[in-house]
Amino acid sequence: MFGLSPLPRTLRAALSDSRDRKVRVRRAAVVDLGRHAEASDGVEARGELARILREDADPSVRREAAMALGSARALESAAALLKALSDEALEVRQMAILALGEVGASSPEIVRALEKFLAAEGPAFRFQALLALTQIQPEAARSQLLRATCDDDVEVAYLAIRLLDEHWLSASKDTGEIVAALRQQAAHESSRVRLAVGLALVRRELALATSIISNVLNATFKIRDLEDELAAIELAGELGMQAAMPGLRRRAFPPPYSIKTSFVWHATTSLARLGDAEAQAAILKGLGAWSRDKRHFAVVAAGVARVPGARARLEAMRGDPRAVDPETLAAALACFTSPSGVNRGHER
Repeated sequence: MFGLSPLPRTLRAALSDSRDRKVRVRRAAVVDLGRHAEASDGVEARGELARILREDADPSVRREAAMALGSARALESAAALLKALSDEALEVRQMAILALGEVGASSPEIVRALEKFLAAEGPAFRFQALLALTQIQPEAARSQLLRATCDDDVEVAYLAIRLLDEHWLSASKDTGEIVAALRQQAAHESSRVRLAVGLALVRRELALATSIISNVLNATFKIRDLEDELAAIELAGELGMQAAMPGLRRRAFPPPYSIKTSFVWHATTSLARLGDAEAQAAILKGLGAWSRDKRHFAVVAAGVARVPGARARLEAMRGDPRAVDPETLAAALACFTSPSGVNRGHER
């Protein structure tokens, strides 16, 4: 028979078990203390987690305590987390770095301590320190992020590019130096870094971004980051990247018996926006599919791509909620009259 899962510990029980002699019991108690610590009245739980971080003999328990303090955004635990940056266990130091970013403590002492890790030999420390420093004091991290775009470790370089995009390029804040730094990484040996550069520069260096995005989409290797792959597919259609059509077609119309990609309809939509007749025909066919899910995707695609001949078909679906969700239908029809979202594949 299947046993029932144990009930979450009360605060009193978690406080008691956090001092149990068994490591697994203490570690489980820390998880429950973390839940109590996230409550507005979780002062006692947060205090006990800080004590565990300072005193527990087992590094896995201390690591869990640091993680719980970060999740609870326990600002009062900053001193304990700062001390944990010198913990003998690597896993505890790494989690303390991330937790300091989560709690948002930004004293000069903490900033200096995090900056030291930016020069650490281990790339995991550099990665975590960049993330934490950007969370607590973005302007202090800017120069470090610019340097990190050249980091020998792909993960660190990728993170630096994403953070620069998120905090400065997307907000159009003082971007000249950042654009110049990213342009230097446009030929990076890692396709992951190159695509991050292309996505970051797409609103400022369209020709360069188009070249990068098209080359990565057209390549036969698997793109690691699904979020980046989806962004590249959608931008290819939105910004008229005709050069990306081979990669889009491979995703929209995979060969027989091959594993279908996650973005068949997204690629089909972008192809239709670029004027691909086969993609437009596939969307029109989807409007009459037996599957409600397929009709849903086809309705969305027809609107986004403003497929010729689709508007009348969409109008005919009005008043039939069994055919398609009324809100989805209304949004698709609105695309045909909206002045935004230029369809580069054909005249509307």
